[in-house]
Amino acid sequence: MNRPGINIVCVVLGCCLALLGGCGHGRTRAEPRIEFTSLPPAGDGSPEHMASIRGRVIGAENGHRIVLFARSGVWWVQPTAENPFTAIKADSTWNASTHPGSAYAALVVSQD
Repeated sequence: MNRPGINIVCVVLGCCLALLGGCGHGRTRAEPRIEFTSLPPAGDGSPEHMASIRGRVIGAENGHRIVLFARSGVWWVQPTAENPFTAIKADSTWNASTHPGSAYAALVVSQD
């Protein structure tokens, strides 16, 4: 017993399921975003002086960390090149010490 109407419905339903199965696979993940919540006053770089810098990350994943920079003529890794990473806490906030600079910047980096 062959029912053409049922065969057509099965083919259409199969095509719809195949199309729906691919939905969402082409979406790109949003990049993490950094917000500074507390900046030290701008100043000339000084190896003797340190100040607190704070912020939060929106969209960070497990294993992400912050690398901070202060500008004093050139961009310097903070707090030091030997200790470049700042941990992101469970509540997505971070804080660190930095040398004074005329500008500050941060990057989200993977632990890998």
